[in-house]
Amino acid sequence: MYLVTAEQMRKLEERAMSDSGLPSLVLMENAARAVADAAIRMDRPDRPMKRWAVLAGKGNNGGDGIAAARHLTEAGCSCEIILAVPPEQLGADAALQLKAARSFGIPVQVFSPGATPWHRYDGIIDALLGTGTAGAPREPYASMIREANGSGLPIVAVDIPSGLDADSGKVYEPCIRAVQTVTFACSKVGLALYPGKEAAGTVTTAPIGIPEQLAEAAAAALARRGVEATVEMVELRDIAHDMIDHLLEGQTSPELRKAIDEVTRADGIIAVTPIFSASYNGLFKNFFDVLDPDSLAGKPVLIGATAGTPRHSLALEHAIRPLFTFLRAVVAPTAVFAASEDWDEDRQPMISERIRRAADEFAHFVFARASAEAAVTRN
Repeated sequence: MYLVTAEQMRKLEERAMSDSGLPSLVLMENAARAVADAAIRMDRPDRPMKRWAVLAGKGNNGGDGIAAARHLTEAGCSCEIILAVPPEQLGADAALQLKAARSFGIPVQVFSPGATPWHRYDGIIDALLGTGTAGAPREPYASMIREANGSGLPIVAVDIPSGLDADSGKVYEPCIRAVQTVTFACSKVGLALYPGKEAAGTVTTAPIGIPEQLAEAAAAALARRGVEATVEMVELRDIAHDMIDHLLEGQTSPELRKAIDEVTRADGIIAVTPIFSASYNGLFKNFFDVLDPDSLAGKPVLIGATAGTPRHSLALEHAIRPLFTFLRAVVAPTAVFAASEDWDEDRQPMISERIRRAADEFAHFVFARASAEAAVTRN
């Protein structure tokens, strides 16, 4: 499990958008779908969870919640969106999500103290404040949090409970007391530290990008084969200067050496790159230029790519696969490409199935290679 601070998460989100070509609305849709799925799973015959109040702030956290209301409505639930601020004060992405929610006929109201009929709901989605806020919640957020806690309804927090410090785990007054928190990409430090851990309830981490989803699917496929996998992420941008220094002057910094060792020691590699001008990212190629030419021989590799439009998809077969074939790696037959439109609701099942199939092929190669090496060792 990876724990990140709020600032580290902000940088990861910026990279997800700039490197992959996926706009913020795509990541917001993925996050919202994960929140809605978590809420739907709470439904029980003896405890129906069909009526949801979505408390939405003005920023991206609020946008996640508003989009989750739409996904819940599509799943047959009844939702009402309660805004902390008037609609004209919403951020750009949250405003677009509100427009979409209204087109679905979802009721929208602006919070007024004491006016919310909490008895009409089965549960609450907390999408008021995200990791970008600091300090104790101010009005009207403070009143919304107090009323939500006082309602006695189960609360699902979006990314982090409102009023909880994402870095320290400090619980401000007031703070949402959630039964479940759905956090995105990486869990936040504050969710693992007391008293924040207690306020967050059960924490689930939802992947919202291709690298995370491939890693999660591969780990699950290996688990089905009785193998517990450990996933290490190598962020190439962090060692960009180190790679240039190595190529120009032959110097290998400790950070670059660590990345090289992680890749060469791995039992398998999931290699994902954004596509620009019909080919892989320059940093991606630079890293494999730094590796010893024999270091990937026989090593299973799963390849993936992201881009803003589908026209770049052929880069997987005419650029990325040949690179790893040249390095004598064993490349899984199924590659995964995702453009912005692949995250649309009607296309999500297709890319999810492709991820599952590619991960299963990759896990087969990893398991077979590990089993063969173990047999050689025994003999």
